[in-house]
Amino acid sequence: MFVIYAHPCSFQGILRLRGRPAVAYDQQGLVFAVAMEGGAVKLFDSRSYDKGPFDTFLVGGDTAEVCDIKFSNDGKSMLLTTTSNSIYVLDAYGGEKRCGFNLDPSLTAMEATFTPDGQYVVSGWRDAHVET
Repeated sequence: MFVIYAHPCSFQGILRLRGRPAVAYDQQGLVFAVAMEGGAVKLFDSRSYDKGPFDTFLVGGDTAEVCDIKFSNDGKSMLLTTTSNSIYVLDAYGGEKRCGFNLDPSLTAMEATFTPDGQYVVSGWRDAHVET
């Protein structure tokens, strides 16, 4: 699989990666993160992505596929949801796990996001309820 880095009207580049990557930009648009199978997260400078990632870290031993990745509004944290029903909050630029949630296997998180102040995580579930 690959990530296409594009301007709205033209392609800028292609990153060829294994698996099905999840991608997110930080709030300033300077850095984008790519989460890949095996729990690897790679950070790229959007101005020089072709030089490769400037940092790579692993998500605390969880090798499940990352479903989604997001930066918090203040840019200090990163949120990942995985196919193993885990949600992680990471330091956005060091990769250290700040906290993690292992969810009931009978529930499948559809998506998670930070509240605007970054103090809470909200997640929606297939059975039509919301957790905070």
